Amino acid sequence: MTKQIIFVTTFTKPFTPKVTITKEWLDYRFDFWLSHTYKSIMSQDFPDIKYWLISDEQYKPLVEEYKERIDDPRCKLIYREQSREELLAFPDSDYYLLPRIDSDDLYRTDTARFLLNQPIPEGKDFFQFTTGYCFDTRTNKIYSWYQKSGPFYTFIYPKEKFRKLQEITTIDHSRVHFTAQQFPDKMLMVLLHGRNTEDHLRDKGLSGKELVDTGQLKDFLRGCDLGLGDPEAYSLNYSEKETTGSQKKVETYLQKINTEGKTILLVGIGNSKFVSLFGGKNIIDGISINVHEINKGKKAGYRNLWLFNKYDPKLFPLLSTYDIIVDVNPKSFACCLYHFWSYMRNILSRLKPGGKFYSSEDGLNWVQTDGASVNPKILGLPPLNKDEEDYIKKLGYTITKEYEKVFIISKP
Repeated sequence: MTKQIIFVTTFTKPFTPKVTITKEWLDYRFDFWLSHTYKSIMSQDFPDIKYWLISDEQYKPLVEEYKERIDDPRCKLIYREQSREELLAFPDSDYYLLPRIDSDDLYRTDTARFLLNQPIPEGKDFFQFTTGYCFDTRTNKIYSWYQKSGPFYTFIYPKEKFRKLQEITTIDHSRVHFTAQQFPDKMLMVLLHGRNTEDHLRDKGLSGKELVDTGQLKDFLRGCDLGLGDPEAYSLNYSEKETTGSQKKVETYLQKINTEGKTILLVGIGNSKFVSLFGGKNIIDGISINVHEINKGKKAGYRNLWLFNKYDPKLFPLLSTYDIIVDVNPKSFACCLYHFWSYMRNILSRLKPGGKFYSSEDGLNWVQTDGASVNPKILGLPPLNKDEEDYIKKLGYTITKEYEKVFIISKP
């Protein structure tokens, strides 16, 4: 079954009759959209998307100039009256997903992938997110957000219905929930700002309690620098640093063996020098939690890159299977042993038969504690204690220790 996804923002239809559309109002909305909503969609970790910013043709003299400021070819400003032509030109697919989003709100950067991974529900016309966050850009406060049938919905169109559409429209979202498959996953963020036309959002949908733990905001914004905080603080950035000692030991060992023609997953891509060593005759995928590392990695020659927290179980269904997996810090950023072992079970499951997971004793001994909430039980442990080694062996794997304290876990 094939699916394609097209994000849609209706730009020149305010949601309150109190607003008179003027050039000054449009300029403000476009600037805010370009620096916030646009970035959140263009930063989706599934790159094969389209994004349509839809205007009524009567406003063409006021908005046509905006086309020159949209710098990603996946995004187009189109006019509602011409949307039929765009729909007909779209490539064939079994289903089309059209998530709609207001011009001043955000989707998490893994929303496209999340939606495409959902099975098509029988008897449902929509996907709909009901929970998320509300961020006040004026006060830098973040709140929980919930709406029984909010505006964060996705049209589900089978090919036959999609091809018959005359134009892209929006509907009364308050009734979407009657025929929607709803998700509680916090994939959305409502933004409050100086000229938010929906002033009642300050009360509607908010929990009324500010969230003290702003880690939710940092996690939501991963891979997307919107100026809502300091992206450098979201994760350690090794994109311009020298390769770590533990990484060098694993790389040195791999250079001594034949890796030609292998599929490799690098967890924690750092400065991406790994690709220059092994990329010529191998297929390499990479994972990082840092947007700067991802941006540098895009120029290095990876087959796939994922901006993801490696301890997040949603990552693993996205991965392929590999001959070689390298992670020199599998324990370092785990908050507790539960999440460490959950990660190990998941990552080892991505090995091909005969595949090998490479790590190092130095990396397994190092735990990030500065500014992190780490269970004290994880500190001071040996790289893998006897119980942990026994557990790995019960799963059918073998453990060896090679050159310069390189750990190798092999799948039969």
